Amino acid sequence: MFFASDNWAGVHPDISANLSRHAAGIATAYGDGDLDRAVYRRFSEIFERDVQVFFVATARQRTRCRWRR
Repeated sequence: MFFASDNWAGVHPDISANLSRHAAGIATAYGDGDLDRAVYRRFSEIFERDVQVFFVATARQRTRCRWRR
């Protein structure tokens, strides 16, 4: 058997490049930056309603968010 964490895989190069591009400069933290607001708007456009977006790094974090409604 091979036991490994669910958060050790790499990321697609395009994702890494865009994260690096958006990490340049100064931005507020914890969901209040320009990029965060752009993501909120885009998801609301996709779902055609206002939605909440929670950024998480792992499946375990996602599961915890699901139960916090």
